[in-house]
Amino acid sequence: MPTDDFTLGGYRNLIETFRSNGYAFVDFHNVDPAKSHVILRHDIDFSIKKAVTLAALEAELGVTSTWFVLLRSDMYNTASASSVASLSTIAGFGHEIGLHFDCTLYDADEYGINAAADWECRLLEQLLGRPVGVISFHRPLQQLVGIPNKLVH
Repeated sequence: MPTDDFTLGGYRNLIETFRSNGYAFVDFHNVDPAKSHVILRHDIDFSIKKAVTLAALEAELGVTSTWFVLLRSDMYNTASASSVASLSTIAGFGHEIGLHFDCTLYDADEYGINAAADWECRLLEQLLGRPVGVISFHRPLQQLVGIPNKLVH
């Protein structure tokens, strides 16, 4: 498989290659360092609607992934009816929806970042009607990289 085949067919081949080489597909909650596995994750930076196509392909292939969505984006409105419907479709395929958190939009201290992430998680949970169990940084601040996770909401 060519390494630059950024098509749905190329992605299907990549998934099948991992599977044929003995890799299991797990989420962030079921990692076992003693086993060979793949954690599929996607950051939705541009289009929630386009993400549905890839999520459907993964479901067809019998794998699940985590889709990280921004709450504050110039590219899409997470709270719009169509975005909520698309995210619900993705979750309906068995995928997890996580928060793609842009900490550059908030105060840079650890307390301010935790409070803002908690607020965004709660808002996303309200929009989707389901818990948010994982967060990824969209633009991590260097001073926050590697600090232990203390966010519990």
